[in-house]
Amino acid sequence: MERLSEQTMLTQGEYVMYNGLKLCRFDGVFKKKFDGLNEKTYYKLTPSDNESSVYYVSQDKIDEKIRKLHTKDEVYSIIDSMPDIEPVWYDNNNERKMAFQSLLKSNDYKSLILIIRSVYIHSKHQSELGKKTSAVDETVMKTAENIIYQEFSHVLGITVSEVKDFISERLDDQNI
Repeated sequence: MERLSEQTMLTQGEYVMYNGLKLCRFDGVFKKKFDGLNEKTYYKLTPSDNESSVYYVSQDKIDEKIRKLHTKDEVYSIIDSMPDIEPVWYDNNNERKMAFQSLLKSNDYKSLILIIRSVYIHSKHQSELGKKTSAVDETVMKTAENIIYQEFSHVLGITVSEVKDFISERLDDQNI
């Protein structure tokens, strides 16, 4: 019998990140024949923002598709490291778009923070010049924020709309 990694040993009702993008509740393990012939084992996930949707993740894809949530201490550590992440900028729009899209798919919080800091700092500079930030850059930044805010709000027990202020206050309290 194939042994699951420690990361994927889940308890029913536990929340996880699916595909690095979506906060979901684990609702159990089920046998299904989605192709009509071959029965496989699937993990059932329900998105936290849409109870009527369901994702079934094949057991052989669990380690690449599902990640346990960070602990509170890990969230605090991620927040505390934010000022140390140096922004990057690519002047070529296509190069920047491809780099940021790749970072979004990485499921790495330092990469997500890199996107947010980079677009935020560039936007601030553009605003000082009387220019606007591109819609693509805004969308990528909002996507990165949404991923982080979903998980942080759940782990910290606050609403998604409170996460940005929580981060700001934590960084201010530490004089960072």
